Amino acid sequence: MRAALARNLPLLLLALAGLAAASSAHAASPDYASWLGGASAERVYGVAAAPDGALVVVGRTLSTDFPFTEGGPITPGFPAPPQGQPFVAAIDPGVPGPAGLRFAAFLGGVAGDGGGEARGVAVDDAGNIYVVGSHTGVTMPVVGGFMGAPGDHENAFLVKLSPDGRHILYSTYVGGRGNVDELARVVVDDHGVATVAGRTASADFPVKGAFAAPPTNGLFDAVVMRIDTNATGAASFLWSTCYGGHADDAAVGVGVGPDGRVTIAGNTGSYAAGASLPTTANAFKPAMTPGFDAFVAVFDPAVAGPGQLVFGSYLGGGQDEEAGDVAVDAHGRAYVVGATRSFDFPVSSSAYDGALDTSFGVGARTDAFVALVEPRGPTAADTLVWATYLGAAQNDYAWDVAVDAAGRAVLAGQTDSPTFPLTPCSAPKDGATSAFVARFSPAGALEMAQVFGGAATDFGQGLALLPGGAYALAGTSVSPTLPVTPDAAQAARAGGDDAFVAVLGGCDGCPPGLADDGGVCAPCPPGTASPDGGACRPCAEGTFAAGYGAALCEACPCGTESTADGAGCDVCAAGTYSEDGAFCGPCGAGEVSQLDGACVCAMCPAGRAANAAQTAREACPPGSASADGLACVACPPGAVQPAWGQATCAPCGCGMAASADATACEPCAAGTFSGGAGGACEACPAGAVAGLDGACACSACPLGTRANAAQTACEPCALGASAPTGSPARRAPRARCSRSPGRRRAARAPAARRRCRTGRPARRARRGPRPRRARRARRARPARSRPPGRAGA
Repeated sequence: MRAALARNLPLLLLALAGLAAASSAHAASPDYASWLGGASAERVYGVAAAPDGALVVVGRTLSTDFPFTEGGPITPGFPAPPQGQPFVAAIDPGVPGPAGLRFAAFLGGVAGDGGGEARGVAVDDAGNIYVVGSHTGVTMPVVGGFMGAPGDHENAFLVKLSPDGRHILYSTYVGGRGNVDELARVVVDDHGVATVAGRTASADFPVKGAFAAPPTNGLFDAVVMRIDTNATGAASFLWSTCYGGHADDAAVGVGVGPDGRVTIAGNTGSYAAGASLPTTANAFKPAMTPGFDAFVAVFDPAVAGPGQLVFGSYLGGGQDEEAGDVAVDAHGRAYVVGATRSFDFPVSSSAYDGALDTSFGVGARTDAFVALVEPRGPTAADTLVWATYLGAAQNDYAWDVAVDAAGRAVLAGQTDSPTFPLTPCSAPKDGATSAFVARFSPAGALEMAQVFGGAATDFGQGLALLPGGAYALAGTSVSPTLPVTPDAAQAARAGGDDAFVAVLGGCDGCPPGLADDGGVCAPCPPGTASPDGGACRPCAEGTFAAGYGAALCEACPCGTESTADGAGCDVCAAGTYSEDGAFCGPCGAGEVSQLDGACVCAMCPAGRAANAAQTAREACPPGSASADGLACVACPPGAVQPAWGQATCAPCGCGMAASADATACEPCAAGTFSGGAGGACEACPAGAVAGLDGACACSACPLGTRANAAQTACEPCALGASAPTGSPARRAPRARCSRSPGRRRAARAPAARRRCRTGRPARRARRGPRPRRARRARRARPARSRPPGRAGA
């Protein structure tokens, strides 16, 4: 494996360069992306996530072939007027193909009754959809609303739709009779109360419990209001106020804090003394120079009169600012995002980016900005927690912001800057303008920034947070190479500026299989893996990663083990095995693996045993046996095995003994015997003989005989000698020698005499000394008379 890797190293190095370039594309590959539009132009302004996973987008379309679905609440009024028509559509990323377009509906009046756009969208916990915008027509249906069409000019509207988009649950016009009224943002609580914000130039704009009255100078003021969509008529109109100065002012974002206070962010040109935007004593910027600034204002609807304005401050520097949106966290603090041309924007000392890029001169380009505002701060020094630039040499804008469960600000926008600051998980910027998503910690640190788009122009204008840390991004694109996914509801761009909807991963770091290498997500080399986009970690024992960019190490199959570098698996040699791919170990006693790559070893059968290398099962040779296959064991004494490959040895019978190599039973030689049961040949005991080969027992010699030296025969005793009876336990009495008849015989037989002499002491010893009295008596006994006829002998 290592040799193969070395041979292919040049090719792999060439591929690595391509993978490093493609890694960013892989990193930013969306989980889902789809086009939405017709042959003309679309623009998306907002996106919201439904509880069931659908993504609801709103905007404007000029396309007569926009993919409206049947059964919507209002029939499309095309041909469209030049200003287009407002639309709302729901796309389900979990449903592949065209069926993923759950519905697409037109929001307006009858055909030919003006046009408009939908600017803001929210979805409640029940899945009901809330849309705000403006329309120049007067025939939009009013369902339960507190106001009909006030006139044939541009009027704001609020529409509440059922989750399937087929039914209007509540709708109302909002505005005055003489000028333009627009709503840009909407948020909704758990009780169906919608808080909306926008602008009005109408002197008769409806207010209730207001901090300030509508404008009378024909210019715009910011407006914010609360509407109960579960009520009807006048009862649904809860609160409304205007906020502005002598020039144009508009609210572009709205949020509601945990205490019910309403925060708006917007833009103002009101700077004149005595006619400027109302600010509070704790404002971090109470006044502005001519131009345009962003602003932040907080209202308490429960308080009437001047005290209703809890906080009000400009936000900007010496040049122009444009706010994009505001989001309120769980503590009531407000994240404000937008764009600035000011080199003196009030960034904090610890800002992520503390300086405006002035490569093209001061005020020539814009940077995005993010600011965290604490409206309850007692002094001006306490109310601006931190602020930072975000951008590079070209124009950068932030249009939408949301706060996640960890209190972090997630913002969406667009960038023209080729060097926009991206975190390693992002693709490189491709087109002239790309959509982006970025995230800041509550302390102001940039945690994530990634771009999305094709090779042309892409605007990111709507953002929604999704479960699991993913983000829904919506906007407009003219890039033919926009990276839509195969399961898209609309796979191709229909023409003009089409809308897009994308789901992007959290991008906390590099994607799986890659790791940060000096700011670039580089593929992990062979033998390592990165399951979470963190560091490339070596593969554990028993696993491997053969190529570059592995997210997970694979397990080596059985019969192999991982190489030392973790880049592959080596096959186990014969005599070893690997059951789980961890490592190759030797076979156990009595086991063999005859081929390379064994997952298990095989037991040897009875009569066989493993060779020394444990690669073959060999038959036990004659003279040995194996009952369990573990090893060949020599036959025990008295047992033999003449054949190969046997399980047991057989004992020799009586008169027989095993040969030295235990391969045959041989008869015991004469003079020896074997009683059987595997015994060896033994010499006959004293006084016993075995006259023939193969004796099972020895015979005792009879009386008067004894065994010869070889113990093969019994021999008679010589004269004057005694011999054992042949029984080793008992000996015969010595034979008596007769007394010599006279000296002459004794002289003739000196040997016998000697033998007898040798016996006499023994007899005397047995009888003891003869009593002296008896000897004397024998001498005194008279001589016996001789028989007749023997007198002359």
